[in-house]
Amino acid sequence: MTGHPSPVPDIDTAPSIAFIGLGPKGLYAFERLIAKLHRRSSQKPVTLHIWEPRARLGVSLPYDLDQPPYLRMNFANRWVSARAPEAPSLPTPPPALVPWLEQHHPALADADDFAPRCVVGEYLHSVFEAALSDLPEAVRVEHHPEKAVDLRLAQLQPGRLESGTSPMRSRWQVVGASGGRVEVDQVLISVGHDARPRPSLGEDGAGLIPAVFPVDRWLTEEAVPPGSDVAMRGFALTWIDATLALFEGRGGRFESVDDGPRLRYRPGSGEVRTIFPFSRTGRPLLAKPDGHRVPHRGDLDEVWEEGRRRIAELELDGESATAAILRQVAASAAQALERAEPQQPELSADRPQTMIQLVARRCAEPPPRLAPQEVEQEMRHAWEVAVGRRPLDHWWALGQAWRGLYPALVDSISHRGLPTAAWPSFWRLSREMERIAFGPPAINVAKILALLDAGRIDLSFVQNPTVSFADGLPCLIHGSRQQTVDRLVHAVLRPPGAEPGPDSLLGGLLTAGHARQLEGTDGIEITRSAQCIGDDGRPTPGLSVLGRATEGCVLGNDTLSRTLHHHPEAWAARVVAWLVNRLAEV
Repeated sequence: MTGHPSPVPDIDTAPSIAFIGLGPKGLYAFERLIAKLHRRSSQKPVTLHIWEPRARLGVSLPYDLDQPPYLRMNFANRWVSARAPEAPSLPTPPPALVPWLEQHHPALADADDFAPRCVVGEYLHSVFEAALSDLPEAVRVEHHPEKAVDLRLAQLQPGRLESGTSPMRSRWQVVGASGGRVEVDQVLISVGHDARPRPSLGEDGAGLIPAVFPVDRWLTEEAVPPGSDVAMRGFALTWIDATLALFEGRGGRFESVDDGPRLRYRPGSGEVRTIFPFSRTGRPLLAKPDGHRVPHRGDLDEVWEEGRRRIAELELDGESATAAILRQVAASAAQALERAEPQQPELSADRPQTMIQLVARRCAEPPPRLAPQEVEQEMRHAWEVAVGRRPLDHWWALGQAWRGLYPALVDSISHRGLPTAAWPSFWRLSREMERIAFGPPAINVAKILALLDAGRIDLSFVQNPTVSFADGLPCLIHGSRQQTVDRLVHAVLRPPGAEPGPDSLLGGLLTAGHARQLEGTDGIEITRSAQCIGDDGRPTPGLSVLGRATEGCVLGNDTLSRTLHHHPEAWAARVVAWLVNRLAEV
């Protein structure tokens, strides 16, 4: 792949930049770099190397173009835009998702709907193609269609580092899966979701399915035969996708009941028999409000603005930092609920304290014991609120507040804003609030409820059962109850962050001391311009990381938002400044 024809630059003199992984985070950085290169007066050659095994660049595993359309976003169309808020922009700036849908998929262009992830992947790839067509003449792009498996500090050469304080310049050697090696000056790693199957956690039965995505590989009829009983480890977004793949993806249909939001399931010919989901807590994700039935409350924007200001002013010291955050979230949620539902007197008494107690009970360790009927009731109640069948309540307000205040939490907590002692309690709070605020669209919950009504989902073992194997088949045990199933599916993605060790590129960098983890987290520590911090506490020249691998140092990486994080912009500005100095040497 090349942008504009140009002579192959001399490897000893021409600067080169490597992108290892080019999903959405890498795409945003690529777009920012190209936009800034347009403003550079020098026309000396620059080579951009991209290591990405996917043929369609700009797309990661969650947005794969080949996945089925019933796998939806949990982020409404109105909030998706690949256009950076910063200037300068590309000569042809990318449109937001909704106007792009109006042109390419008009039936999906409703701002309050949740588009299929494959369509969003198509959109992201189109943004990359547009950026590629806008390359400055002196910029050359090479796509290496394979995974980068190793990254080594290759050599030091006379020159200036980014800081201008060293007489030596570093180069990095990128090793591809096929054994090829390329030396570059700058490396940006944004590998996103790890597609490797999760380890079996000691299980060795024949019925184990180690991953969900891509569903056309792991959840085929050969892997999970029709009529199977299936246990699913995981009770979040991935288990919903896996469940839909085994029912809707096998010919089952959902139809509206009385033209309303409630659905009825009609069986197909190849679906499984029963799914038994489970997780450690047994807590379900709550449905996101349906924008058609519970419209976006613009009148609450000033509540969130005030809440964000107060979050920014918090003194996040010691273990009490999490409690201070929860108090402000509850205060903003109570204020929003008072505006939204002033006619509900039963919600008026000491709302902030009530909300704090509700969330604190959910965050307790060990998690409170839940009966299966309680779990189902929680799902149904939240869905009825989400589609306007019940008045807005505490959980609606808490979800709205967490989403509304989240940008301030990202700004305040990222880059050592939270003391190490507070991380355990904050992770517990964050996990619970994500279940409340960042759940699936109401339509997907309606499908799950329809499958519950049809007896195709069984919640009997939903909270932390014992898993054993009998005659090679998985068996769930909960008290005196046992259920042997035909398959056990790991419906849980690998967590964000990175671990030292030889099994991955990032692990090797940690082991070598070129990168380190932020205390209290598994996230790689970076500067605000995405540069890695090494074991010596100093930025590692030429090495940068974006995305899930930094979770903890940077909060909230699992998003397509262009406004939540400014690292792609800051990275591009730093690299272009380095490039100006580098080109002055040659």
